[in-house]
Amino acid sequence: MTEKLSDVLDGEGTNLVYISGKLDGKQIDFDGPIEWTRKFDRPTYPIVPALPQYDPSVFKNPVFDYESSHWIEKDADAQAEQIAKLKQENDELKKEKQTETATSQKQDEKMDKLIKLIAMTNAQIGTLLEKSTGSTTSTQPSQPTTASVVQPTSPVTQQPTAPVTATEGGKK
Repeated sequence: MTEKLSDVLDGEGTNLVYISGKLDGKQIDFDGPIEWTRKFDRPTYPIVPALPQYDPSVFKNPVFDYESSHWIEKDADAQAEQIAKLKQENDELKKEKQTETATSQKQDEKMDKLIKLIAMTNAQIGTLLEKSTGSTTSTQPSQPTTASVVQPTSPVTQQPTAPVTATEGGKK
């Protein structure tokens, strides 16, 4: 019975690898996948395991960056395409930001108008309440205004006043 090399090797990972780096004194940007004599579960210079998280298939001329553990594009045409795509995405984001800023300014203006309208409405309600109670101020004086004051021997309590109700047409 014929056994596969991957079945005989110990360890986790895969024995299918890509080569990216110097091997035997020769610089290899990308080669593989090839079978190796041991299994790998993470990149070990100059070997990158052929695992889904290290898939180079979207690149034309990939080179592995061992510091970031990602493939990078080395092909100038592909890099130019990526730059153009990033520039377009950046322009779209700028337009979206401008639109959001304009919308936000309009909402701020509407809120300012609404706050002013509420303040004016509150002032008119206050004026109407003053007219309906017949007083010019909304607070009672804390001291009587007469010259002779008689001090009571027991605490004075203020009598509750009848609630003010709005009447239609000025008639009760």
